[in-house]
This record gives sequence, structure tokens and C-alpha cells, in this order.
Amino acid sequence: MSVVTLFENVSNELVIEILEYFNGYEICKSFSNLNSHFQQLINSSFVLFKFYSNDFIADNQLLLNHKHQLISLQYDESFSSYSIDSSFNHLEYLIINNISSIKLLSNLSSLPRLHSLTINTQYKFDDLTQLYQLVFTLSKLKYFKCISEIRTFCYLSSIINDKQLSNIEYLYCAHTCTINELSTIIPYLPKLRSLSFCNSNDDDDDNNNVIKKIQSNITHLYIHEDPITLNNLKLLINENLEVLSLDFAYEDIEYFDAYLWESFILKYLPKLEKIYFIFDTYYGDGYISPILYNGIPNKFNSSFWIQRKWILEIKIIFDSIYYSINPYKKRWYENENDYSKLVHLIIEDDDPVKPFTINQYLNHILNITQIFHLEIQEIISLNKLSQILLLLPDLQTLHLDSISFSNLDDISDEEFVHFIALIKKN
Repeated sequence: MSVVTLFENVSNELVIEILEYFNGYEICKSFSNLNSHFQQLINSSFVLFKFYSNDFIADNQLLLNHKHQLISLQYDESFSSYSIDSSFNHLEYLIINNISSIKLLSNLSSLPRLHSLTINTQYKFDDLTQLYQLVFTLSKLKYFKCISEIRTFCYLSSIINDKQLSNIEYLYCAHTCTINELSTIIPYLPKLRSLSFCNSNDDDDDNNNVIKKIQSNITHLYIHEDPITLNNLKLLINENLEVLSLDFAYEDIEYFDAYLWESFILKYLPKLEKIYFIFDTYYGDGYISPILYNGIPNKFNSSFWIQRKWILEIKIIFDSIYYSINPYKKRWYENENDYSKLVHLIIEDDDPVKPFTINQYLNHILNITQIFHLEIQEIISLNKLSQILLLLPDLQTLHLDSISFSNLDDISDEEFVHFIALIKKN
């Protein structure tokens, strides 16, 4: 015997829990036309909503009717006919897009629960100084992300009193930022734990610019865009750093020197637990051949990296080779704990219009490390696969998405027999 339970008989507690997974606009439009019980429920203070920018474009009044119930709001100033004020008394997460004036921020201090703020200035501000100063006055704020599509600058005053100090713990500068600029921002953030920014090396051109060590309690550091020099990195870090993420595009492979980073970490980062290192060696038009690494190969297989289970992985995507170091995660091919033989190569795209042949890219990689595992995420011909396998004598596993047997007439019987022998060997 089956039991049928009507949704209207479900307890209010369970309904409220279910509603947390839905967009506030959809909830209001769907439930407001049902019986009085649901109308009362969605108007109660126990139900909190998340609204997005396209919602109030569709129905501004609906949002305003429930503004006291909003916990999360994506606000687009270009389409809004109202301002954010203290009546949004449950608002905790706020995203502001297309901000045209920082005057909008003056009302945010009246929001008693606001602890996460994201502002997208797009192309409208090149000077972010005043914006940062206003944001730092928001006493409840724990997370702040600032986005800009243009080159910006931000230099705060070096004279700080206690009232100007912010409680922000997570700062994401999704805009260009120099070490000099950070040296004026971080002193306002004594509780800062996590910092992410798009590094700019513009300061490096000023030989008279001397920056002192930046005092902070940062435990998580994420740096993108321009490669940061080790001297500048030393200004940012402290001995309590636990997570370091570096993501750069740079053709000079010497920057990706395992021994250099091993020495740096041992000396300055004794508590480092996780490292995420992505190094994009981009080779577009104008290069005759990839710049080869001249150091000792296989240094990322040394005991330093293996003991910490920080594993090297390589990807070939169009005209770039991505070298990455990441914390170990188990893969399909593993049947033993020999972490020195986990180096994994992924070929995502071997487009024929690449500036170099696949052989040239592989030679670039093999100057740095042996390859033990290969994954090809595209259709590959038998002939091309045979060429690749010839260059990878240490290969232990091979994963193919698809193999093409077209143009087999171009392959001699001798070459085919040789290919089968390679497959058996690997």
C-alpha cells in the first residue's frame, strides 16, 4: 500500500529547507498564487530569499515587497530604480554590477548583517582608492571582491588610526595590483587571512621604489597574471602561510625551476601545506621553436616534492604548455604508491595550425621531466599516436578518447607492427 503525501501537508520547517535551494523570484511567483497558507509562509521572516539581477529587471516591485527577507542580492545599478538601505535588514551577500558612483556605497554601512560584498566596476574607474576606503568602513564585512576590466591604481594613506581598521578576512583584488599598492592596502586589514590578486610588475620599472616587508597574518595567498619575483613574494609572505597558489603565463621556463622553489619554500615557508602552481609557457606567432629548459631534469620527482605529495602534471592546449604542481589526488591508473612515477601528460588539442609540431612540444617537456602517464582528449590518428609513443619510452599507462583508423594505407606493415610493439611495451 503506497502513501501519498500532499505538498501542502509538509511541515513548514521542511518547506523552508527546500526553498533554500531555489531562486527567490521563482519562489515568490510560484507560491504567491497558491493557498493562503503558502502566501503567509513566503511572507514570514523565517523565509529568506536570494535574488539575481535579471529578477528585478522582470519585477522590481516584487523584490521591494520582500526586501526585508533578502539574504543574497545581485544588484545591477543600470536597471535599478531603488537604492539599498537599512530596510534590507537581513542582507548578508551583495554583488553590485555596473556601479557608476561610489555614492551607492554610503548606504551599505546601514546593513547590519552584510558580511560579503562583490563590486564589479567594469570599465568605469581607474582610481579605486576612494572605493576601497569606503568599503573598509563597513564593520561587519568579512569578504570583499573588487573586479575591474581596466588597469587601475589604489594607494591608501599610510597614516592609519584604529577606527579605519577593517574586519575583512578575505580580499580578492580581481584587478591589476602592484606590490606597492598592496603595501598601502594590507595595513588596513589586521584580520586578513586570505589574499588573491592580479599581480602587475609595473613597480619593477622604478629603481627608486623601495618597499618594506608587509606585515600580515595571511595564511592563504593566490597570485595571478604577471610572474611575481621572489624578492616581491618575500615581502608578502609570512612563516605561517599554509596555501600558496601561483598562476602565470610566461615563456621563460627557467622560472619553473624545482630546486629554486624547493630552496625558497624550505627557507621561508615552513608551514606550507598546499601549493598550486600553474605555469603557462605560451608560444604564439613569432617563435621559431620553444625555449628549452637548461636545468637538471626530473627535479620535481625529488624527495622534497614526493614527501609532500605535490605532483607535477602537464597539459598541451593549442599553443601553450601548462605545467602545474598540485596536491596529490588519486587517478584511475594508480595501483601503487610510487609517487615519483605519477607525472601525467594531457594533450587536449593538437591542432595542425599550431606554431610547432607535437614533437617540439614533447621535447620541451622531456627536458624537464619523464612522462609516465598519457591522456589524449581528442581524436588522434594511428600514425600520430605512434610518433608520440616513440618519444615516451617510460610511459606506463595510456588513455585515449578516440583513435582514428583512417588513412591506414599511409602506414606500412612494418610501421603497424612497430606500433603494436610500442603498445605492448607501454
